[in-house]
Amino acid sequence: SNPDLLIGFKDVDNKVFAAWDLSGKYIGDLEYASFDETGRMIADLAVLGDMQISQAYQNPDVAMYVLDDDGLVLLEVPFVESQSDVNEEIEAINTRLDVFVRDDGILKSEFYGLNFMSETRRALMMAEAKEGQFVINIIGNSWVANEWNLPRRLTQVLQDRFGDAGAGFAGYNRNFAHPGRAFLAIQSGTWTEETVTTPTATNFGPAGSQGITSTAGASMAFQSLTGDTSAAIYHNGSSSVSPVIKIKYKDNVTGDQTAETQVTLSGTGVVRTELPVPPVTGNWTATLTLVSGTLAFCGIELKKSTPGVRVNKLGTGGSTWRQWTTLNRAGWVQGITPLAANLNILLESVNGAYSYDADAEAGYTTEMASRVRSASAFSDVLVISPPQTLGTPTYSLRDFAYKLRGIAGSIQAGHIDLQQVFGQNIAEYTDNGKRYILSSDVNHPTYPAGQCVITETVLRAILSSF
Repeated sequence: SNPDLLIGFKDVDNKVFAAWDLSGKYIGDLEYASFDETGRMIADLAVLGDMQISQAYQNPDVAMYVLDDDGLVLLEVPFVESQSDVNEEIEAINTRLDVFVRDDGILKSEFYGLNFMSETRRALMMAEAKEGQFVINIIGNSWVANEWNLPRRLTQVLQDRFGDAGAGFAGYNRNFAHPGRAFLAIQSGTWTEETVTTPTATNFGPAGSQGITSTAGASMAFQSLTGDTSAAIYHNGSSSVSPVIKIKYKDNVTGDQTAETQVTLSGTGVVRTELPVPPVTGNWTATLTLVSGTLAFCGIELKKSTPGVRVNKLGTGGSTWRQWTTLNRAGWVQGITPLAANLNILLESVNGAYSYDADAEAGYTTEMASRVRSASAFSDVLVISPPQTLGTPTYSLRDFAYKLRGIAGSIQAGHIDLQQVFGQNIAEYTDNGKRYILSSDVNHPTYPAGQCVITETVLRAILSSF
């Protein structure tokens, strides 16, 4: 646009900050380039010099090169013969970009922000080298609480490849991530279940649930099918009462039983208490019985000391992030801290979309990410957005996914948009359609097809470094 200039570079405010005259002499002034709030030059260019003609860079398709001090090409300016050629080239670039980039410049693909998952890469590579453990918390609604939607297959694939570091955590009236590794069951007595779906400021424990009993003799049992070598009970303690329990182990192969051992559960908040050492190998069952006091039982954690992967399933069906954030922050963080997760997977949205808009979801998700990092400062966060379902929520799940991807950078989290994986229209992926990966029960994936689609997508994110 300037007849006295051969070429000029403009910044984001459309101001020329670097230019060369018709003889190739540099006459621009970087002093006038725009800077962002951190003081970084928007154009991201350093000192520029006069143009030089070099036989080493003769290319009929390139009008100009920008080189660094070592002679390496930083930028090529293509040669075009007319303004129409320029417009066609720009239109073609924009068409290609529109497939992958949103209006705000963020990628539309199923993955975003996997570069933030450095702790996942470190821990997983340590497990691959048989030098450490990789621990995952999966937190959310029924897509987490129901092990057939994601946790079971995710656990199986990772443990089969990297090793079994234990069955992980199971909350009251919940199962472990893989019921083929371990399971938990109430045996006798009167128990009252409380969950995060009835908002209060109490703790409820890592999985958003607790079972309360004051019945002396009330019992529960948990079974390790693969020889977990340590067990711990989580309970919601108060300063006034310390419940007393007794525990007995049984070797399910030989039938041998240990003597009962009495344990006092002290402390306040969600407290983890290590139980007597179970049989070190094989298939065994432990029975816990209340001796005295009131027990607010939050869950059981089973671990192995060997390298590998452990998955903690922390889900409550029908729950929303708004409900989760009503849990006493200090108590809940206290409860998940001993789990020592390297990666926290946050999966909700479906239920939230019936209650509040995408801005509110972004705020609650930000708080959940803050809570898990309060428990483990260096843990990674991976947010998963479900696709549209057959339900009729008040707010669009597409809007939720758009908003959550938009905040992923600010909370330094990876993001998976399952809409990009399932399909663009519900007709493409309902159980009445050609894909069969969304169930006719309105809000859930099918088994095993939907489970496999979700799990393999999450695995690609986790295994992106391999």
